[in-house]
Amino acid sequence: MTIVSSPQRATDYTKSTYAVVPIKLVIICFICLSQPCKSFSLIRPKPSILLSHDQNNKCASHKQLISAENDENHNHDLRNKPLINGRKQDRTICLHKLRAAAGVTSTISLAILSTAVLTIPFKTAIAATRTTIATNPLCITSGPLLPVIIACTIPSLLGYYKSEYGVSYAYGLAMASSSLIALSRYPHITLSTATTPQIHALTTLFYGTRLTLFLLYRELVIPRFRTFRDRIEKKAKERGGRVQRTPFILTCAALYACLAAPLFLLSPSSAYDMTTPGLANGLYKTFVGLSLGGFLLNAVGDVTKTLCKRKDEDALVTSGVFALFRHPNYTGEQVGWTFNFLAGVASIFVAATGSKVKSVVVNPLVWASFFGWLGIEFVLCAATTTLEHRQKTSYGERPEYHDWVQRTWAGFKL
Repeated sequence: MTIVSSPQRATDYTKSTYAVVPIKLVIICFICLSQPCKSFSLIRPKPSILLSHDQNNKCASHKQLISAENDENHNHDLRNKPLINGRKQDRTICLHKLRAAAGVTSTISLAILSTAVLTIPFKTAIAATRTTIATNPLCITSGPLLPVIIACTIPSLLGYYKSEYGVSYAYGLAMASSSLIALSRYPHITLSTATTPQIHALTTLFYGTRLTLFLLYRELVIPRFRTFRDRIEKKAKERGGRVQRTPFILTCAALYACLAAPLFLLSPSSAYDMTTPGLANGLYKTFVGLSLGGFLLNAVGDVTKTLCKRKDEDALVTSGVFALFRHPNYTGEQVGWTFNFLAGVASIFVAATGSKVKSVVVNPLVWASFFGWLGIEFVLCAATTTLEHRQKTSYGERPEYHDWVQRTWAGFKL
């Protein structure tokens, strides 16, 4: 066990006081700004219920009068207009179910997670953190928390300019800048001397840089993506002014910061003590490798689909990695972020000198990493589900589509 002098304990206690509070505020903002209002709209009473008894009677009478007038016209329309396409109707029903599930999930998460975060006394958390610091070299005080928060917030402000930029360029820039901050804590890096934590940071740097450059190329070269961006911006303006985007922008910034949290679970001094053989060290290296593999699959999927769609926008892409995965860009990203989180947890088991399980449970950055992983997985699963229904609507009548579906994996979805 590491022996820490009394002045050092006082210093650690002071640092932990300022370290725990910002992390808790980030978690609280991430929970409270996740737009739970959609779920409340599911149980909000209809306007007619809020009317007086007489007003309700008048509304009922009015409905009965117009109902008789519209019956004949309605029947005429049914006879002369074709029925709604079954696939479109199924898609509409699934989208409604997806929105309802998202709303209910956000409400439950708000209730449970807010209670869990807010009911833990700060003094208890600080005391547990102080004990943990005294027994293992985890980086919950020396990590550059404020620079990471700033690095994730500033790119997210692009959402005020274009709503779509808040989840595209901001995403890539936030992850790239956070990774650079993580790498700046170490000396000069070479391929021959890079340690596992450095490779971990380089993995997320690769993802963020690659995503930003790919988005820039796609917007400059392919006109339909500019049209798509403008359509999103038009819908965003119809919903309200730019100031009303603030909760969404702050939520995105909190999510990006939480995704970067696994890179800062170790202090630079402990990062170089990674040569000891053992299960935890082997898992740490394996998880970092699998995270890199997931992000590579994501990159190959993006490039393959873009090149095929440039030749024919209506083409069904079934070649390359699409011969195994229906949505390799989403699946690869899911795998990458899952093992990014697991790699951070494994690094604690490698470096901790006291109770390893306790080191994980009481570390606020571990919880921030968990919420970041949970948030991005929900977003990616929802996107996969939506894309599945969109492809079924567009290509459902083609025989090759059904053959492709039978031999490929859609990935994780809701």
